[in-house]
Amino acid sequence: MDRNDEALRWLTRLITAVVPTTCRANGLLAAAYERHEEASTALAKFRELRPTTAQRNMFTPPGVGSPDYQEAKEKLKLTLGQIGLPE
Repeated sequence: MDRNDEALRWLTRLITAVVPTTCRANGLLAAAYERHEEASTALAKFRELRPTTAQRNMFTPPGVGSPDYQEAKEKLKLTLGQIGLPE
């Protein structure tokens, strides 16, 4: 956990080099930014690509995946909510 710099590098590579409209990657990029302005910009791009996505439908249902995944998912949901992704 807390490897935002590494996540930023890989997500940016994915978005710019492979698939610029990779929607979920844009959402995860927003969560990886630690500065609010950059996070808000990335979230706006994500919402442009997937306007109906919210915290409740971005991730797998509760109970699916390992305990580590569940913990990481809850942290991501919290972060995305703090920068503006609706519940």
